[in-house]
Amino acid sequence: MASTDMSIQHGEIVFLHELVRSPEPYRRTRERSVRVTGRCVHVDTHQKRLIIQDRSNRLTVNIELIADQLFAIDGLYQFIGELREERGEVVMGGTTDDSCTVLRARVARAVDGLDMSLYEQSVRLRRAFLERHGLGQGK
Repeated sequence: MASTDMSIQHGEIVFLHELVRSPEPYRRTRERSVRVTGRCVHVDTHQKRLIIQDRSNRLTVNIELIADQLFAIDGLYQFIGELREERGEVVMGGTTDDSCTVLRARVARAVDGLDMSLYEQSVRLRRAFLERHGLGQGK
């Protein structure tokens, strides 16, 4: 009997500015998980959505799978999940968008004490190390 791998993938660390600039590589496969960090700027418990922001970049997060968690405005959160393109959705703020990239989160944690500039610097160093040793993404 053939076995299928049902394991849940780790979340590849991606910054919001990378997603805004080029979301396609992260939406291509359903199995590709991402880990994003941002400050909560809006919560809609009825739609089970929130918006996170880092600098001027924003991302809508679907929190259906983690709806029992409480999210505070201005709290810093890290989410792991999969990106989806959702059409005809009502985007936060009441406007309708033809197409919107949404993170369907399955894990969330508060990271309020995290120094974002130091975090970004360490992730860049990690990426450079992995690339230099042939261990970059997809290897």
